[in-house]
Amino acid sequence: METIEKKNTIFFAGNGGSASTASHFVNDLLTAYTYEQKAERPFTHKKAKVQSLTENTGIVTGLSNDFNFNDIFVNQLRTISDSGDMLVVISASGNSQNLLNAVSYANENGIFTVAIVGFDGGKVSKTAQLVIHAKTIDGDYGPAEDVHLVINHAVASLIRDKLYRK
Repeated sequence: METIEKKNTIFFAGNGGSASTASHFVNDLLTAYTYEQKAERPFTHKKAKVQSLTENTGIVTGLSNDFNFNDIFVNQLRTISDSGDMLVVISASGNSQNLLNAVSYANENGIFTVAIVGFDGGKVSKTAQLVIHAKTIDGDYGPAEDVHLVINHAVASLIRDKLYRK
């Protein structure tokens, strides 16, 4: 919440199923910040700047085609991120080169890095500043992705509780 309270942006990235989880995380965080449990609870106009780097098909495919798939997230961060932002990468294996490159770029540019990983944590778990590791059987993507969604929902619920429940 500190990143959001300082009006910085939280970026999410992943590949495959983890790309969907990144988008889902953005959806749930935006929903948490606009949550109205009952009609008599007024909308508070709290702002949350969250964005999935996987969401825009034109940008992802254009950067992949014109430059390099391994830098699709770095190239976006170069143009839209600022020091003080946060990058959350989601990966079952933790070994995707485009995520490793993004974490490296973020670490070098004052962006706080979080890795949500499965299996043995992979290489990204050794470079991100905060690691949430759901240790799962190597190659068994379903359970890793399931735990990542549980983490997503728990974080969104905690934010809703902090913002709206006494």
